[in-house]
Amino acid sequence: MGNFNTMMAIIGAMNTSSIHRLGQTRELLQSKEAWATFKELEHLMSSERSFFEYRQALKAQKGPCIPYLGVHLGDLLSISEGNRDYRQDGTIHWQKFCLLADVISTVMQFQSEPYMIQPDPFISRVITDTHVLDDEELYTKSVGTEPSKLHHSKSISKFTFF
Repeated sequence: MGNFNTMMAIIGAMNTSSIHRLGQTRELLQSKEAWATFKELEHLMSSERSFFEYRQALKAQKGPCIPYLGVHLGDLLSISEGNRDYRQDGTIHWQKFCLLADVISTVMQFQSEPYMIQPDPFISRVITDTHVLDDEELYTKSVGTEPSKLHHSKSISKFTFF
């Protein structure tokens, strides 16, 4: 579907401490196709080389798409903060504004063709009716699912200099 923004949100959620700490659960998934797919998507959205893999996938995208806005907002900020509005001779630094326009155009090009998706009432209801847990609730559920192997006193005893 080309929904890179939601893909990044899911990857971020899977890498929160409450989920990432579930080592036994991750071990169960590692032999599954879903885990391999997750690792591929994680590689695709990696920040390495300034999101190179994502940028390549975005260029190859056909049809409607939802870009990962974090990359493009970062680009706008970098261009804006890293370049003066005016050159030393007082003229407008036109190249800066062209770079800004390129970033904005990249995002806007995917807004021209709408998704042709029929809303699914069941999925809509699940999304709107699901209680969103805060970080503390998530961590409590995580520890309830897989209790920590380390006891607090053991972790402190490793660092006697504190």
